[in-house]
Amino acid sequence: MEWLTATPKTKDTSFEQISIGLKGGVPLAMELKDTFGQTSRLTFTNFQRNPQLGAQQFTFVTPQGADVVKQ
Repeated sequence: MEWLTATPKTKDTSFEQISIGLKGGVPLAMELKDTFGQTSRLTFTNFQRNPQLGAQQFTFVTPQGADVVKQ
């Protein structure tokens, strides 16, 4: 696995770095290192590159008690 690491340009973030592990151009893992020294690792399985997504998968339902502001 090859790792790509990104670091923030400014210090006012909650992460020190984010790394993505790739194999054959497909993301398999992501590590998030926060400013408290903790590392969270996410593992991706069954990754599908550019799947067909229907419009019904993007239906917004306003949660009860939420206000929607239109500008």
